[in-house]
Amino acid sequence: MPALAGIVAALTEKYGPYQRVEDRDAGYYGLVHEYSWVTDSAGNILGEAHPMMIRCSNGVQGRGTDGQSWTNGCGLSITAMVRTFRANPDVVEELSIGMMDQTAMFDYGDSFQARIDEIEAKRKADELETAKSTKVKL
Repeated sequence: MPALAGIVAALTEKYGPYQRVEDRDAGYYGLVHEYSWVTDSAGNILGEAHPMMIRCSNGVQGRGTDGQSWTNGCGLSITAMVRTFRANPDVVEELSIGMMDQTAMFDYGDSFQARIDEIEAKRKADELETAKSTKVKL
């Protein structure tokens, strides 16, 4: 199991300096450190004071099984969730990394919804045409 300092050094080497870190006590499960690398949709790195920083960094979770969200205007967002042992907080027990281009996901969601709307409109129109051509006998 690697040391926390080694994991942070490897993450920094791979992704550059992180823009945000949030630490929390996970009780029995140890200590959790979440490191975030966040850009806007133009690829500009967001600093801690940027009004979109919290929203963009909170959208992407390290664990893929955790809820994810995306926001238009947020670009590539990376979150590394590092959990250390309670008995030895300098040793890493778990590392999970999530990465998403939030604007691309937002755009995909819009185009997907538009296609669903088109399919539904066609279904309704076809259903109406069938209903109009059905002879009603009372």
